[in-house]
Amino acid sequence: MDHSKTNSRRAQLGIGEVHMALRNFEKGVHLDPSDQEMWSDDLHWAWGLAKEKEKREKEVGNKDDEN
Repeated sequence: MDHSKTNSRRAQLGIGEVHMALRNFEKGVHLDPSDQEMWSDDLHWAWGLAKEKEKREKEVGNKDDEN
């Protein structure tokens, strides 16, 4: 595993760039499909964060529509 690239992807998550980090983790898995840590930890974590972010954005959008 290339720790520098993994760290930069995790930093993207840390600053709220969830979709960019998810896309980059997917690219990393494509380049090294044998990297189990990226599959089991990072990619699943990023997917979960992306789903949560989309859910919250929809909730905020629905509240704005009500006003």
